Amino acid sequence: MATIYAFGPFRLDAEAEMLFRGKEPVTLGRRAVALLRVLLEQPGAPVSKDALIDAAWPGLAVEENNLTVQVAALRRVFGEEPGGEHWIETLPRRGYRFTGPVPTTGEKVIATAQQTNPLPPTTPPPTKILIVDDHVLIREALRGVLNDLAVGATILEAPDCRRAMQLIEEHSDLGLILLDLNLPDRDGFSVLAELRERFPAISIVVMSAMQDRDNVMKALEQGALGFIPKSATRDVMINALRLVFSGGMYIPPQILPS
Repeated sequence: MATIYAFGPFRLDAEAEMLFRGKEPVTLGRRAVALLRVLLEQPGAPVSKDALIDAAWPGLAVEENNLTVQVAALRRVFGEEPGGEHWIETLPRRGYRFTGPVPTTGEKVIATAQQTNPLPPTTPPPTKILIVDDHVLIREALRGVLNDLAVGATILEAPDCRRAMQLIEEHSDLGLILLDLNLPDRDGFSVLAELRERFPAISIVVMSAMQDRDNVMKALEQGALGFIPKSATRDVMINALRLVFSGGMYIPPQILPS
């Protein structure tokens, strides 16, 4: 379970060290996220500069101007909301405090490689799904998973971007796209960006062997609702997709901080 802090249109996933506006990830460094977490843990209360520095740079001696830079980054993000530029108040010679919407806390389930019990979906799975991958064996394996998970769903397949775009245009009722990043005719990230812009109603889950933290974060920042490594077991794939179907976001446990 991971702690979620919800305030205004934002959600801070403390375990994944990610801030979201609605369902969209916000580009923010780990230092700024660490500062925000400490401030949200004590809403309205003064937090000293030393406490904030210890949270963002544990065990390191850093200049105070580094703290100022990270607070400014947070204020730029919040400043896009009415009055948001005032959500973090400076307390001269003391520190800062969070004065924005009172955060509520909750728990979020993150499927992990060790988790094999199915997660119960709260909404029905999509009735039409597109698999975009140039490997026949991968498409066949995913079709098997989806046949068990989304019984009765129509499953379409595309070996490349060109065919995928044709099918998307032909099937306006698509509910989910499983997208590989390594396509033969186009960069997967550019495909993801185009799909999010042209077809915002379609959910997209990336399934790729390019599973380092940078690629995972880039996919989530571009609007993917999950990132499933191709090395994942069948049980992990099923649980990850169940989580997405129920409104969650699947993040590979190997990129989470230890």
